[in-house]
Amino acid sequence: MVPTREIYGNIVGGEWVYAFMAVSFGILGWALCRRYRLWMQGRPEDRLTDGWRRCKAMLIYGLGQQKTVREWPGVLHFCMYVGFVVLFIGTLMVAVHEDLGIEFLHGPFYLVFSLILDLFGLLCLVGVAGLTWRRYVIRPSGLDNRREDLIVLVWFIAVLLSGFVVEGARIGGTELQQHPGWAVWSPVGALIGLVFTALGVSESLFLFWHRVWWWAHMVITFGFLTYIGFSKLSHLVFSPANLFLHKFRANGELAPIANLDKALEGDEEAMASVRFGASSLADFTWKQLLDLDACTRCGRCQDNCPAWLSGKPLSPKFVILDLQRHMNATAAAVLRGDEPDGVSMIGDVISEDVLWSCTTCRACEEHCPVGIEHVDTIVDMRRNLVLEQGRMPETAEAALRSLEQRGHPWRGTQETRTSWTEGLDIPFIADHPDAEYLFWVGCTGALVERNVQVTRALATILKRAGVSFAILGQDETCTGDPARRLGNEYLFQLLAQQNIATLQAHNVRKIVTHCPHCFNTLKNEYPQFGGHFEVMHHSQLIDQLLAAGRITPTQASRDKVTYHDACYLGRHNGVFASPRQALGAIPGAQMQEMQWNQRRGLCCGAGGGHAFMEVNIGQRVNHIRTEQAIETGADVVATGCPFCMQMFADGVKAKGVEETLRVQDIAELIAESLPPESGETSS
Repeated sequence: MVPTREIYGNIVGGEWVYAFMAVSFGILGWALCRRYRLWMQGRPEDRLTDGWRRCKAMLIYGLGQQKTVREWPGVLHFCMYVGFVVLFIGTLMVAVHEDLGIEFLHGPFYLVFSLILDLFGLLCLVGVAGLTWRRYVIRPSGLDNRREDLIVLVWFIAVLLSGFVVEGARIGGTELQQHPGWAVWSPVGALIGLVFTALGVSESLFLFWHRVWWWAHMVITFGFLTYIGFSKLSHLVFSPANLFLHKFRANGELAPIANLDKALEGDEEAMASVRFGASSLADFTWKQLLDLDACTRCGRCQDNCPAWLSGKPLSPKFVILDLQRHMNATAAAVLRGDEPDGVSMIGDVISEDVLWSCTTCRACEEHCPVGIEHVDTIVDMRRNLVLEQGRMPETAEAALRSLEQRGHPWRGTQETRTSWTEGLDIPFIADHPDAEYLFWVGCTGALVERNVQVTRALATILKRAGVSFAILGQDETCTGDPARRLGNEYLFQLLAQQNIATLQAHNVRKIVTHCPHCFNTLKNEYPQFGGHFEVMHHSQLIDQLLAAGRITPTQASRDKVTYHDACYLGRHNGVFASPRQALGAIPGAQMQEMQWNQRRGLCCGAGGGHAFMEVNIGQRVNHIRTEQAIETGADVVATGCPFCMQMFADGVKAKGVEETLRVQDIAELIAESLPPESGETSS
C-alpha cells in the first residue's frame, strides 16, 4: 500500500475550518489596516525605490535573520522562526493537496514530508522553551517582561503541543497497528502514540481524542493567528515590511529638513509646509511611525547603547516603546481626525535628558534586527527643541553660538586655521589649484593643541609620499556636523552651502581628512546640497600609500597597540580594514583588539555634539571605553579621530595610567615608523 493519509480522516465537518480561517484572517486584516491608517498620519516619504535591493535586504535580514543569529538568544529565536515557517509551509502544502486537487502527499515524498514537519516542529518547540527559560529564569536586564510575553509564549507552546497530540492520537489510532513502517517517519507523534498505548489507551479512544484535539488545535491555532494583530506578534508582519522599507541613504547621513532655507527667508508656501523637527507624532514620517510598531522589544539596542551602559536615562528601546504607547493612547482621536491633547510628546513622553544623552553612534541601529532608525527620530525631536522651542543645554548653546560667530565650536582657542603649518611649507589651494587632494584639516585638527600634532604628522606623511595636496587655510570653516547633530539644521545648511561654494570655486575634486565627522559630512551629507566630492579618511589614503610602496615603515616598535573604531568611520561608513592594515605595517607592532570592536565597538562619548557638552548624568562613556582599552594590556591606544583622541586622553588621565598607556593617532604612529630623512638621525 502506498504511504499516505486522508486529510480529514476521522473528522466530521472538517471543512468548517475555513470559516475559522475567514474570521481569523478578517479580524487580523482589520487590526493591521488600523495600524496602517495610523502610520499614514505621518509625513510622506518615498521608500519604494530600488525594489530589488529592498527585497534582497528583506531576504537577508528578515527571512535570513542575519542580525538575529549573532548571539545565542538569536539562535533560539531562529529555531522558533524556522520551525514556524516550515510548519506554515507544510500546512499550505496540505491545503494545496486537498483543496486544489494537486495530490502529491503520498509515497516516499509523504514520508519525508512527515519527518521534516516533525523535526522542525520539535525545533520550534525547543526554541520557544529556550526563550521562555531565558525570559523567566535567567531574566536578563535588557528584557522587560509584560503579560503579553507570557501569553505569546504559552500560546505558542499550546499550538505546538496540541499539534503533536493530534498527530500522536492519529498515529495511535491508525498507523501504529496498521502501518508501523509509516509511523516511524513521524517520530514525535509515534512516540506520543507509543506512550499512551503503553498506558492502555485503545484504538477507539485514540480516535475519539484525535477528533477532540483536532478541533482544539484548530481553535488554538486560529486564535493565535488572530492575536497577531493585537500583540507583539504583529512584528511577524511589520518587521519584514520595515526591513523592506529601510533607508538606503548612507548610515551616517541624516535627512534634511526640506525647504528650511526658503521658510526662514519668508517663503509663504515653504513656511506652510516646513516642520522644524518633531513635536508630535504627525511630524514624523510614516516610516518612523512604522518603526514604532516594528519593535520586538528584544533589547539589543539598549544592550549596546553607550548612554544606557553609562547610567544615562536614554534607552533606545524605550524611546521607541514610549512613542508606541503614545501612538496607541492617541490612536482613537487620530483615526477620528481629532487633534490629541493633554500630553506633550517632548517632555511628557520623551524627556529632554533622554534626547540629549544620545551620541548618535548608531550602535542601536547596527544591532536592531528589524531595521528601526532610532537616530533620525531622536535628532528630529532635538531639532524641534532647538529650532522651535529654543531649548538646549547651555554648553551646547555656547558651541552653536561659537559656530555662528567664529565658524568653529572651540571657544577660547589660541590657534588659528593656519598656525599648525609653521615650518612645514604647506601649500594653499588658491596658489596650487591643480593639487590632487584638498587636505580638509577640520576645526579640531587646526585649533586644538593635541590634535595639531596629528595634523602635522599627516602632512609630513603626505609630503614624504609625494602626494600633491593643498589646504584652504582661512577659507575653511566647520563642516556643520556638530550643528546638525545638536539639532540646529538651519546653521548646518548655511555652513554646508558656504563650504560647497568655496570648494566648487577652487574646483576641488578629491578631499582627504583625518576627522571621521568631517569625512562623513563631506562624503554623505554635502551631496544633499549639490556638493559631490571624492572623500577619503586619512587611514584609507595611508593604507593605499603603504600598499603602493610610496611610504615604507622601517622603525621597529615593541608596542602592543589596540585600535579604537571611531563610530563615524566604522559603523557609519564601514571603514574597518584600512586603519588596521596601516597599523599592521609598522614593524614589530603587536595588534590587540578590545573585546568590543569593529561594528560592536563602543563609542568614545564625543558624538552627537557631546564633545562640546558637559555630561552631568551617570558615568562618562570615555572612561568606560578607556577601561576596555586598559584590559587589553596595550601600550598604545590608536585612534583615527580627533574627538576620540581627546576622549581617550581625558580617560587615561582620569584612570591614572598616563605612564603606561599612550594615546596616538594612526598618522603619528606611521610618521614615527618612517625612516629618517637625509640629514636626520633616528632617535
